[in-house]
Amino acid sequence: MNMVVAPAAELACVTAAEIQQALGINKAATHKRATNGKWSFVTVNRDEAGGSKRLYPIAKLPPAVRDALASQALANAALQLSLPAAPQPGRALAPQTDPEQAHHEASAKHKEAGTARTIVLGRVQVLTQMNLCSQRRACQLLLAAARSGELPHSVVNLLKRARAGQGRSGSDDGLPSLGTLQRWLRSKDAGDSVTPRATALPCLRVLGWYAPFFALMDRPQKPTLTWAHEQLLALWRPEWADPAGSPAPSYDVALYAYNKRSKLDQLKGQHTGSALRAKTFYQKRTYDGMVPFTEVHSDGWNTHFTAPHPVTGRFVTLELWHFHDVATRYVTPMSIGLTENTDVIMDGLQRCIRVGGVMAIWQTDHTSSVKNARVTEALTGLAERLGITVVHPLVPGNSGANGMAENFNTFMDRESRELATYQHPERMDSGIFTKVRRLTNAMVKAADKPADRAALKKQAIRLGKGVVFETYAEAVAWIRERERRWNNHSHRELPKVRDPASGRLVHMTPQQSLDAAIAAGWAPQSLNEAQLIDQFRPHLRKFIRRGTVTPYGGMRYHDPVLAHHEGEEVMVAVDSARPEHVWVKDLQGRLIAQAKFVEAVRSRSESFNEHSDRKRAEARIKLSENKIANERAAIAPAALEMDSARPVLDLYSSELSHIADPLLASDPAEDATDPMEIYLRMQMEKNQIAAAQARMDGLVQIEAAMKKAAEAAARRAKEEEEEDDDDDQDLSFKAAAGR
Repeated sequence: MNMVVAPAAELACVTAAEIQQALGINKAATHKRATNGKWSFVTVNRDEAGGSKRLYPIAKLPPAVRDALASQALANAALQLSLPAAPQPGRALAPQTDPEQAHHEASAKHKEAGTARTIVLGRVQVLTQMNLCSQRRACQLLLAAARSGELPHSVVNLLKRARAGQGRSGSDDGLPSLGTLQRWLRSKDAGDSVTPRATALPCLRVLGWYAPFFALMDRPQKPTLTWAHEQLLALWRPEWADPAGSPAPSYDVALYAYNKRSKLDQLKGQHTGSALRAKTFYQKRTYDGMVPFTEVHSDGWNTHFTAPHPVTGRFVTLELWHFHDVATRYVTPMSIGLTENTDVIMDGLQRCIRVGGVMAIWQTDHTSSVKNARVTEALTGLAERLGITVVHPLVPGNSGANGMAENFNTFMDRESRELATYQHPERMDSGIFTKVRRLTNAMVKAADKPADRAALKKQAIRLGKGVVFETYAEAVAWIRERERRWNNHSHRELPKVRDPASGRLVHMTPQQSLDAAIAAGWAPQSLNEAQLIDQFRPHLRKFIRRGTVTPYGGMRYHDPVLAHHEGEEVMVAVDSARPEHVWVKDLQGRLIAQAKFVEAVRSRSESFNEHSDRKRAEARIKLSENKIANERAAIAPAALEMDSARPVLDLYSSELSHIADPLLASDPAEDATDPMEIYLRMQMEKNQIAAAQARMDGLVQIEAAMKKAAEAAARRAKEEEEEDDDDDQDLSFKAAAGR
């Protein structure tokens, strides 16, 4: 039948084209399905000129067709949802933030959620008003389309923001549930607001127990919250109680209070120094465009493994000092010693200058082996004479400021794990380390038994599952190989180049970076061999007295030219390997003379090493004297109260008389019935007397040797004094003859 319907009625009807689009079929299939299904329809005029169209009432269509139409309408409605502007990400709430401002920020978030709810619910109600489906079905279709990915991403975000972070948490998809949407619809139909209520202001009051509780947590041991809470309850005081709450906080209350602190305050309590700096802001440094060996960073590393001593063969740790060029990350040959000292550092610096020339800036940590007169003193210090600026990190102990050298230490530790003698308190098994150390000690004792030593080494290799050095030279060769490996591995701070083998872009190696700089025309500011040796000799500031200089321990060096500079302050360069002469220079570094050693001890000159040996021997004599005094105090008899008229018996005679008649010194009722016990006691006391006598004989021999050494020293000092007097007489005679 043909009839004209009002526009309002058209809202409850759809055309065949709309059904065709919703079902995804062609026009003929739609017409066939409508005919076979006997769908109800009405005919309306298109215009006054004639023509008509069919409208199908939605309520009388099959359920499958209605669901398809609802889904299509939902997709069209989703495209019309306007997405409110997303809030700008705010900073974390700092302790000094205004509470009212934080409350307003939270209220704005809730208002935004209310706006999103209103938009979503309005589109759901449109579907219901079109009689496409019920409210429940519309909500189901909306959530299903959101979870299946049929809705735009902006609409899905709008649904998530409408939840305002409320409801379920954990592994859910962040969308509101069907019951939540229906509850929002009921509230809107009842005229209530769908905007979530703002949360109350957080409690920012500082309670009395906060300070002791935070002090318990702010400990370098990083205690657990459970332990701190237990300690707080054990130390509880009534004045710490909260007037508005319970007298002592529960675990949950303590956890809430601790979490209210800023993350930085929590870190400051349990971390200091480098550990805290590793978790806070840092300033990245760049060295782009720097010329090679303009700046050099160095550091020492005590090996995390043991190797044979170069003299004794005992397995000891070594001290390595490595120098790194900042521009190319190239490491120069390391110096190897037994302890960190100035000589080891100077040897490493000399090796560095041989490769890259004199650097402009040299950075080390705050070690006294560098911060001393030999290195940094004005005029005579090595840095002053070579024009090197020595710098240190602003904060002592800040290993991050010397990161290049620290990274190399990490590299060396990682490489050392291939050795059986590797030692690290956290990485190496303590039991295996102890067993390997016993085997290496046994290897040292079996030095004169090659077969036993080889068997022990094989056992140490099998137990430690690594390499065991046979000699000091093997350890040095291993260290040199690590230097070569470092200089030939890609460094991420260097530019990328095309690898000829693989064709890929890879970072340059330090060796490639240095070679590229040399190819570009860079040349080191090197010194010749004579200059290098002279600069690294220790230079001392001394005064010329009577034509001589005295650099060490009364040693005198003379040259006739020095008499013309009497009383002047000069620099004296010494060489411990060549003690027969020194180099005397003025304060500008110009050579004055090469003075010769003029004093002799027993027909030959005393070198610096002999002088050091004598000082060390005197220190040992002093320690032996203290040991003798302690031994005498240990064997001295206890003070006895006796009559002054009674004669004092000799120590040994009194002890012998005691042993001769043990029954007088024991209880007759206890000992008279056991002759064997009396005999054993006599033997034991005889052994004690023999041991005491042997100890006294040894002390007497030590005392005699010390006395003999003291007499020899006095005799030598007297001879030196007589020689000084002879020299003075000769000079006086020559002066008188000159006049």
